[in-house]
Amino acid sequence: MKSKIVWVLLLISSFGWSQIESKPIIYVTGLGKVRVVPDQVELTFAVETSGSKANEVQKSNMQKVDAVLKYLTSQGISSNDIQTERVYLNDQFLFERKKSNYVARQQITVLLKKIDSYDKIVEGLTEKGVNAIDNVQLKSSVAEQKKSEARKLAVESAKKKAAELAAASEVKLGKVFNITDMSSDYVPTQFTKQIYAMAENSMADATQSLAAGEMEIIVNIQATYLIEY
Repeated sequence: MKSKIVWVLLLISSFGWSQIESKPIIYVTGLGKVRVVPDQVELTFAVETSGSKANEVQKSNMQKVDAVLKYLTSQGISSNDIQTERVYLNDQFLFERKKSNYVARQQITVLLKKIDSYDKIVEGLTEKGVNAIDNVQLKSSVAEQKKSEARKLAVESAKKKAAELAAASEVKLGKVFNITDMSSDYVPTQFTKQIYAMAENSMADATQSLAAGEMEIIVNIQATYLIEY
């Protein structure tokens, strides 16, 4: 039954496009940009322990992770904003020494809703056993609201382009037939583990190591307008 519904929808869609292909159209793209100052930080870090005995390595790493989670809770961070990403125990055989070296690693992501707490939290995490910062990403608590604003600007941009093309071609712009949001939710990473490692030694002397700057929320759309005569 479900497959029949899908085929019906595909047929309707195909019929709609076959109808539109027989009519003159104007095809345009629209771009909407909105700037916002980040007020949150998403931090991904890891606790890693190595040793010759698997059970001891695993136990030690779990104890460190427990201390880290308790520290985050003590700083007023909700459990809803703390998530374990991955956990593994790996046997790295050392051929030159002909023995095993076990590595336990647990990666955690935490959302800091106050951007100015970043330095204090990172310092506390390293004291509790965190030995790898894998990713730091700036975020905004009003990102969805701003994205909605950017969508409206993108639609206005597309409509303006279509109107200009219609006027230049001396035809009448009709109704919009189709709009597709081509945007991606991907946000470029502001910091990496390598950058963190370079600044790690000077962190104790720094009063602030995170520059918020501005985020640019971008929405791209494609729109098809009918031409009327």
